[in-house]
Amino acid sequence: MKIKLFLFTFVFLMILSACKSNNIQSDISSEGVNSKVFVMQNELPVGGDARKEMCTKYKTIFYGADTFLAEIVGKEKFNEWLSEFENGRNKWECNIYNAVRELNISKDDFIKANKGVSYTSKQIDAIFSDDEDEINRAFVNDFALMVDDKIYTPDWLAVHTMSDYEKNGIDSGKLKEYLTKINTEELYREKLSIEANLLSKKISTNTNVSKNSYYEIDFYNIPDFAHQLVPDDEYEKWVGNFIVENNDNVRNMSEFNIVNFVREFKIKKSDFIKADKDKIYSKEQIDAIFSGSDSEINDAFISEERESSFDTSSETSPVQTASTDAATSSEIHNETSVTD
Repeated sequence: MKIKLFLFTFVFLMILSACKSNNIQSDISSEGVNSKVFVMQNELPVGGDARKEMCTKYKTIFYGADTFLAEIVGKEKFNEWLSEFENGRNKWECNIYNAVRELNISKDDFIKANKGVSYTSKQIDAIFSDDEDEINRAFVNDFALMVDDKIYTPDWLAVHTMSDYEKNGIDSGKLKEYLTKINTEELYREKLSIEANLLSKKISTNTNVSKNSYYEIDFYNIPDFAHQLVPDDEYEKWVGNFIVENNDNVRNMSEFNIVNFVREFKIKKSDFIKADKDKIYSKEQIDAIFSGSDSEINDAFISEERESSFDTSSETSPVQTASTDAATSSEIHNETSVTD
């Protein structure tokens, strides 16, 4: 079994490292599953970055093609198919669903060659089902949220709002439960934004992720009122830069914050104040958001825990650096940066 897994991994990594396509959005088939995945960056495969692996839609077993397929169709045909990905074909189209379809592999032959090792019965049924919902159920990433057979990755949830959640049938109860599920250091920043969304609607959580944050929680999300200041398509394009599965060069989550949103969309201060009917931001915070001053942002948003524990005149703030060193043993993550 160890040899089989090694061969599978080796072939997968060779394929991915050879492919240079920048477009990682792929349709499995015109009538089948629409699979958008990102499993590497800067030619590094799955496993090179734990967070990116956690933010893919499916388990890693879905991506690539097990070498036992060569036993079914022959090495020449199998290698010919693999060569497509070495010669410019979108690397994310190299997955087990496409492999069995394009190599004309029957379910019986697949089961026999699998020998009960690589894929479960449920996964095999899904591969041959042509049913997106069944594939989602069989291969959903352990760190994703699935609602009504649709998969939402942690980074997608982090950059969307409560209204977006509601439109997709994601209620606060599911989100609170999900926050405990993704209790990992790699997904700290995603948890922070999701919790900020909940707290913006006065919904308490049990995770208290924000307790260790550098800034007050409202710095880390884009509330509904702010989202409504820009067209939906422009907002989706902007947040898409932060979603792993959309990009070869995914934008750092440290740059997802209310200050960058306002600056990059050139939001007018008067429009912002008028839209913030629930007074989510204080006058001091709004002044700081529009000030262009790092020091004003620090003064307005520094969390009470930080302010009482550290000398803010000497502490390096998230505004001053995109990658802040952990200040305590419980805070090992990148914080926040503000772009010019």
